Amino acid sequence: MEELLVYAILICEGFDLEDEFHSRLDEMFINNPNNNVLLELECMNNKKIKLFT
Repeated sequence: MEELLVYAILICEGFDLEDEFHSRLDEMFINNPNNNVLLELECMNNKKIKLFT
């Protein structure tokens, strides 16, 4: 989960890491589909994810 936070912070700072963020999020969600936080992040668009951070 911390890895996703780091990606989100770097994205907010202007780094182009959206693909890496979503790839890691997908991997984490597939491994743990019952995690409500991951499910919520899967349903958010990039703008909402930045606000979530």
